[in-house]
Amino acid sequence: MSRREEFSRVTQHHSEQRAKSQRGDFKPKVGTNVVRILPNWADGGKTERVFYKKFRRHFSVGPEKRWVICRRSQNPNESCPICEHIEELRKSGVKEDVALAKEMFPRERFAMNIVDMNDVGKGVQVWEVGSNVIDSILAIFNTDDYEDLDSLETGRSITVTRVGEGKNDTKYTVVPAGKPTSISVKIMEKVNNLDLVCAIPSVEDGISALKSGEAPEEEDREMAALVGGQAQEPDGEDEGKGLNGTEEADLSALGISEDDKPKAATAAKTRAEILAGLKPKK
Repeated sequence: MSRREEFSRVTQHHSEQRAKSQRGDFKPKVGTNVVRILPNWADGGKTERVFYKKFRRHFSVGPEKRWVICRRSQNPNESCPICEHIEELRKSGVKEDVALAKEMFPRERFAMNIVDMNDVGKGVQVWEVGSNVIDSILAIFNTDDYEDLDSLETGRSITVTRVGEGKNDTKYTVVPAGKPTSISVKIMEKVNNLDLVCAIPSVEDGISALKSGEAPEEEDREMAALVGGQAQEPDGEDEGKGLNGTEEADLSALGISEDDKPKAATAAKTRAEILAGLKPKK
């Protein structure tokens, strides 16, 4: 590879990482949320492929309590320093270490592109859910009347009702809207590439997340979007910032009319309990 090709590759990689860090993360508020699920990010508005990206995520990793996508998400034979560290903690027999290993054990997660119909000004956001929520959504898809739920032409919104605010008492119910509505295909220009959002981190990134007391290098900061940020519980309460910040987006640009925009739901501002930090790997 020539110097110019290498420079181009690195520049493109950093550009993709910065683009990823600007995406919005949707967190359902307590009460009623109205969500429109968008088709697969690579299908240009068609519904030939699944609308979600499946992966596994570690939570509360290292003293900074970061979340990190598991390197074994796609291949169980991959080397994952966090999985290996979890096994060491479990084998130690120390009660605190075993509890910590349980907290960090990778959970199956599913990411999808959505529009929060209660706050369309945030544009297209990424909604990450666990197995219970995705099962509820897929149960709707698996009925004859709603198999085109993610269609731009004949799809419809879903109502997601959240009860509870904490890690152990939060529950969701998912119900489809009564009638289908159409959204402009232009919205597909704004979807997030979930292959990048859920990209597998390097071994070095996993080791870095486990370490403590070391200031990140400049390149590490640019990789932060891939490795993760501060800890958040699965289906937790941290609110994500939308693609357009707090500014109102042009609804017509999203293919959404004012008639389709429901009244905003009442929400409680809460945050999940911060877990204890992980002991550095020796």
